[in-house]
Amino acid sequence: MESSKKEKLRKKQLQKIEGKESRLNRRAEPSFLQKKTTPIRQKAGDKIPPKLIDTFEAAFEKAFIAVFQKGTDIIEKSYQKEKAQKQYDILNYALEKDFNKKNLRRIDQSAHRKTLLNKGVATAEGAVLGLFGIGLPDIPLFIGVILKTLYQISLSYGFDYRSEEERIFILHLIAAALSSGEERALLSQKADRIGRQIDKGEIRTLPTLESAVSIASQKLTGSMALSKAVQGFFLIGAVGGAANYRTISTIGKTAELKYKKRYLAKQ
Repeated sequence: MESSKKEKLRKKQLQKIEGKESRLNRRAEPSFLQKKTTPIRQKAGDKIPPKLIDTFEAAFEKAFIAVFQKGTDIIEKSYQKEKAQKQYDILNYALEKDFNKKNLRRIDQSAHRKTLLNKGVATAEGAVLGLFGIGLPDIPLFIGVILKTLYQISLSYGFDYRSEEERIFILHLIAAALSSGEERALLSQKADRIGRQIDKGEIRTLPTLESAVSIASQKLTGSMALSKAVQGFFLIGAVGGAANYRTISTIGKTAELKYKKRYLAKQ
């Protein structure tokens, strides 16, 4: 009886996740303000030289590699990894003892708090650096905030991000989050497939880390190049804070759904 109740709740939760992802894939209609400002942004975007786009993409790629190689230890000190793992162990034990919506919600809330906290950090970072006319140099710092958000969410659901294959999943998750429509749906499915392969130990056919870094950098460039270019101008650059907030929010929301889906699949 208990097993049947657990399976029913698990399937219901997975269905909810699928519904939320479908809505994200379709993307809501732009707001009135977005509709009014889009032509202006497109006109400004058209003036960004292709070489500058390439520069941004290369900067994102270098930042990902640098943070993976040298920054993860520093990031972990900011939230105490062992403490986060112990918190997960406690919440997961409670859920194993009694698989119900209340205990599952506690894990969800733990993950969501990480997104909320890092949205604030990213906003402050973009706005402050923008006021001083700093655009490109803040990219490694911003990538650090993105990865910190994803690291903390992954720990909230019991996944360790240290392996190369998990980094490949994270990068495809970022690419999916920053896409829209049909492309987002396809990249979202690819991220799910990679997650399943990792959890089943089928890692031989995974994409390479290099290709994963490339696609995530391309999507970040497409999503943020204009904001980062504008951020390079004194005072006007405060717009970087809003862009950073939006990006962290989008990626964090997608990560919460993806990691919860993988967590439920293992129950």
